[in-house]
Amino acid sequence: MMKKVIIVICFICVAIQGYANDNLSEKLEISHTGSIVNIVDFQEGDTLRLFEFTTADIVLKKTYGEIDFFQLAEGRYVLENTEGKKVLIEYTHGNIEVLFYETSVYTTKIEEKPF
Repeated sequence: MMKKVIIVICFICVAIQGYANDNLSEKLEISHTGSIVNIVDFQEGDTLRLFEFTTADIVLKKTYGEIDFFQLAEGRYVLENTEGKKVLIEYTHGNIEVLFYETSVYTTKIEEKPF
């Protein structure tokens, strides 16, 4: 009986760990300096799309891993790569703040716009 309990507990722990790792992998890893954002795990052949947060309109589409926000209007933007990893970025007064988010409604708005 004790072996069954231990096996069930181990199974639950492994399942929870796998779920947590899957959720972390959905976030796009970036680094930033001033108004420039660099994608950490950018691979050749990847495409980046930058959306305005409120309208979900595509602002930029890039094939290299660096975006300069200097010429963009202040506001919130969603950056997405070809794998569907996303990050929310707020650009104000020349500074960038990274805000991770989870919202299925906004994701649906983005998925309607093809690469």
